Amino acid sequence: MPQGTFFNGAIVHQGNNVAYLNGDAKEYMDSTQTVLIQAKFGDEINVRNVGPANENIYGRNFSTFSGHLVWELK
Repeated sequence: MPQGTFFNGAIVHQGNNVAYLNGDAKEYMDSTQTVLIQAKFGDEINVRNVGPANENIYGRNFSTFSGHLVWELK
């Protein structure tokens, strides 16, 4: 990420921001966040940039996002 820029992101469930991520312009800056979301089959969960439109985010092969079923609701 170029010097002088910031990363502002969000974990999003069904189009709604549920948690935020922030970072500064270090060469290998990272940011983590953990959330528990009550989701149903077919729900969309992702990470998106919520900062200024001119941000540059270079994930290369180092960016990851994962989810796990903790328990099934019946």
